[in-house]
Amino acid sequence: GLLGLLFVTFLAAFMSTITTHLNWGASYLVNDIYKRFINKTSSDSHYVLISRLFTVIITVIAGIFALYIKNIGKAWIFLWAMSAGIGLVLILRWFWWRINAWSEITALGTSIFTIIIIICYTHLEGINLELKHQVLVIPISIIAWITATFLTKPEPEDKLQMFYDKVKPWGLWSSFSINTVANSESLKSVLLEWILGVGVVLTAMTGSGKLLLGVYKTGLILIFISAISLIALILKLLKKL
Repeated sequence: GLLGLLFVTFLAAFMSTITTHLNWGASYLVNDIYKRFINKTSSDSHYVLISRLFTVIITVIAGIFALYIKNIGKAWIFLWAMSAGIGLVLILRWFWWRINAWSEITALGTSIFTIIIIICYTHLEGINLELKHQVLVIPISIIAWITATFLTKPEPEDKLQMFYDKVKPWGLWSSFSINTVANSESLKSVLLEWILGVGVVLTAMTGSGKLLLGVYKTGLILIFISAISLIALILKLLKKL
């Protein structure tokens, strides 16, 4: 019946999310850490085996964490705080050539370590974990990854030049644009396209949710904003053709 269909649908969504994150995590550990820093010359079959081992390890760790999570809201708080510190470095890496892999590793590691310390502190003090506690992750992470950036070597110049020639990013890339035609499209224009694209997706998703929940007025307004944003984005992209 309908309940069975809903159960199968939610189970499929759950399993697809779990498998995606397990494969995603294993690929990070193998390609970005193991293959890059530990074992660079093994066969593909060896890396496949290592990825399977990492998948099992991640699954076990996730299961242990799940046993201690009493509220799904707290899990989202942890995930938000854990990723908050790395947000800035993920954006700035497109605009500043000096950022390297150690910048990202330090930002993520510092965020995880800091939020764990904050959670332990608030738990021992008997107070609720609030936004003001989570925000502490951001400045601590920024200080840590900027320090790590200047203490480590930048990426090889040939790799940076290859990236610039392919992407032509804006920002602090002047030393790599000497022999390359700079990006002719203004940053303001691209930001406008980004805002319109985000507007299309967010308002469409939120509006659809409101309609399904019976909040028709708000839902229709959001769907209308999404449609207007989509039309504006299409017209702007057509001008480039």
